[in-house]
Amino acid sequence: MSKNVNTHTLVILAAGQGSRFGRAKQFVQFGPKHLTLMEYNIIQAVKAGIKEVVFITQVSQQTTLIEQVLPRLPKGIKTHLVLQETSNLPANCCVAKDRVKPLGTAHAVWCAKDVIKEGFIVINADDYYGEQAFANIQALAPNNFGLVAFELGKTLSAHGGVNRGLCHHTNNQLENIKEVIEITEVDDNNCQGFCEGEQVSLAKTQLVSMNFWRLTPAIFNCIETQLIKYFPANTANTSEQKAQEVYLPETVFAYMATTNARVTLLTSQDAWFGVTYAADSPSVEQALKNLSSNGAFDIND
Repeated sequence: MSKNVNTHTLVILAAGQGSRFGRAKQFVQFGPKHLTLMEYNIIQAVKAGIKEVVFITQVSQQTTLIEQVLPRLPKGIKTHLVLQETSNLPANCCVAKDRVKPLGTAHAVWCAKDVIKEGFIVINADDYYGEQAFANIQALAPNNFGLVAFELGKTLSAHGGVNRGLCHHTNNQLENIKEVIEITEVDDNNCQGFCEGEQVSLAKTQLVSMNFWRLTPAIFNCIETQLIKYFPANTANTSEQKAQEVYLPETVFAYMATTNARVTLLTSQDAWFGVTYAADSPSVEQALKNLSSNGAFDIND
């Protein structure tokens, strides 16, 4: 366990539909322990000192979480189940009543505001981040924002293009994240993708965000401001508003702009892996078998 435990709450974004995967991939079991990727992350989080887990999900998935995932968690973990619903909005916000599409990752985190009382880590349910990511984030000072980034070359899929947030930084301080889509491998050292409609070349060593954030409750007021900005009352039926989502990275940068806060960029040399496509499953299965055989998930219950 980390000697300097500054964060005790892990927030897992588990409301995805898995459109490219073909089903809700956060509930697919892998490895010799037959666990979901979020459960393997929870094991690493517990080893780093995490005591509480907040699952953000949707109504159609809560039974699966309650019946299949929660009973398998390490002993002593406190859990909260939060529903991301389009009806859960600040005052002066409005969305179309027939909207099914979620309102974005920032809104998901905002839905959990009532159960988050301290600094917290945010991760995706369908990515595996490794032990080092959790250990590194715990080294931050208690009120600092942080992001753990990974080398681009370690986050590719052999089965299709991927979308990644390219991190721009100076002296380990995050300055911006640019979304690059349909990234594919060119050769042993380089990739290519599209950023703002233009084809770009990328080195595999460049750092990308895989949505591993360390935040504090100070972000909630900024999320609320962003929600009011993008979903104002009386505009619910416009085509632009129906497609709108509010994402966590842009909200963090809005917070930085208004408060002069900084986000420390941390790196992990552990292997990230996830299941963008169903064809990624065998490689994830093998990676977890290798990690398990090396004791990566041994924990004292």
